[in-house]
Amino acid sequence: MKLLNKWFPTVGQIPFDPAAKKGSLVFRHFNPKKVVFGTGKTLAELCPFAGVAWHGIRGDGKDPFSGTGTRSTPWEKGGDAITIGKQRCDALFEMLQKLGIGHYSWHNYDLAPEGATLEESHINLDIISDHLAELQEATGIGLAWGTCDHFSHPRYRLGVATGVSPEVYAYGLAEVYKMLEITKKLKGRNFVAWGGREGLRQIMSILMRMKFVLERYGQFGRSVCDYADSIGFEGNIMFEPKKREPMKVQYQSDVQTTLWLLSQAGLLGRKNVKLNLEENHAGLAGLDFAFEVMMAIAAGKLGSLDANEGDKLIGWDVDEGSHTVIRLVPVMLLLLEYGFDGNLVFDMKLRRESTDEKDPFWLHVTAMDTWAIATKVAAQIRNDRILDRITEGTLYAGWNTDFGKQVANGINSDDIINAAHKYGPTIQLPSGCEECINGLVNEYLHPAN
Repeated sequence: MKLLNKWFPTVGQIPFDPAAKKGSLVFRHFNPKKVVFGTGKTLAELCPFAGVAWHGIRGDGKDPFSGTGTRSTPWEKGGDAITIGKQRCDALFEMLQKLGIGHYSWHNYDLAPEGATLEESHINLDIISDHLAELQEATGIGLAWGTCDHFSHPRYRLGVATGVSPEVYAYGLAEVYKMLEITKKLKGRNFVAWGGREGLRQIMSILMRMKFVLERYGQFGRSVCDYADSIGFEGNIMFEPKKREPMKVQYQSDVQTTLWLLSQAGLLGRKNVKLNLEENHAGLAGLDFAFEVMMAIAAGKLGSLDANEGDKLIGWDVDEGSHTVIRLVPVMLLLLEYGFDGNLVFDMKLRRESTDEKDPFWLHVTAMDTWAIATKVAAQIRNDRILDRITEGTLYAGWNTDFGKQVANGINSDDIINAAHKYGPTIQLPSGCEECINGLVNEYLHPAN
């Protein structure tokens, strides 16, 4: 397999070399072939990474306060719109190949130019997806999921599925239909029904239309799923929670709200309807990422994860690269315990201040090593069952008694009342063990020499 080497000439294949000199651009923890103790699976299997087109190649260093990019993107120059689109694809695959990342994700107009008409846009998508198919064949890199950009164009400023315009509703749905076809063509694993502008800014403008608006949300979702079925798309249709930004309130604000919306739409019972969760979005909702993952698993609806992190001191969706191990250990404990057939998608972007050609590689190498460390730590904790001894042996031990089993199986009201009288108002409870758990996790994260 030939290594692509045009757009990042100063960067070679990133090696795994834990003994390399400090400051070297190498993997120190992510060895894709390493079998993680107690799992029977390699790090590559447990951490199915995917890069993204929108931040990975199209990101030029803009932030909410800037109108001009700071990053050099030479693939955006030197030809007509289609040529530039193909160059974007080439640059993306070169970056992923050098990082050893096996999948990618994209919106329709990340890589293909949007045309003056819908027909022209569809022609452009066909041309660019042909080129992507060639790159997939040449490199072995596959498509994690496709989606639509219902975010950037001014026509979507007031929403799509829940917007004010039936014409925009129809146009946006037609774009989804086309991108579903493209995703199937490229053998994509999944499709994300991303509704970043489905929400409200002024509550008074929506109060009397809320029922109608949420019905349109459900109608749009059913149409997407029905079309996917009609063309034989076998992947999941994934809905993505986000609390806010750019809207003050977005309808699919967290896992529980999104599950309720899907239930109202009659979609929750569809086996191929799942959720795509993002760490930074959980933070915007004031929730822990592991909690959101746990709720999706409990509902049988975990599809895929966007691997990034937010900043508690910054109020917007910053999409920082994963670098805080402790945040990811409980997430990996859940994934190891319950399984996961989606991807860890690097929806993360360089800071405006980062302008070196190697910076996007540092971004991904750091994130991949961070997830690798969290995976190995979680596997050790899970294999030792040390947390189980606290939760099952101490905290929840009462549920393993005869009375606990009776209550769990369901007992009548008379027996409940008799038990309440028997045990009285003063009941002995175990310690919550929070400090002990914090210390134990630190022992695994930072073993003593």
